[in-house]
Amino acid sequence: LGSTIVPARVEGTATLQYSTDSSVTAPNPSLGQVMVTNSTNGRNNANYVITEVGDAQSQGDYAKCSISFYEQVN
Repeated sequence: LGSTIVPARVEGTATLQYSTDSSVTAPNPSLGQVMVTNSTNGRNNANYVITEVGDAQSQGDYAKCSISFYEQVN
């Protein structure tokens, strides 16, 4: 992914934990995928673009992986 310098750009990392049951959730996250967050009061609603995805580790019905992301501004 290309990148442009944006003042006060919001970036972050996280560990995602998700179900491996394909009837419940999509497969592993992918580069460029957009995550949407919604809050009940609407103040923290935002879209985040995934820029890195670590190797998934699974145990039972769940998997987890590390991701990096930035807030989509447009």
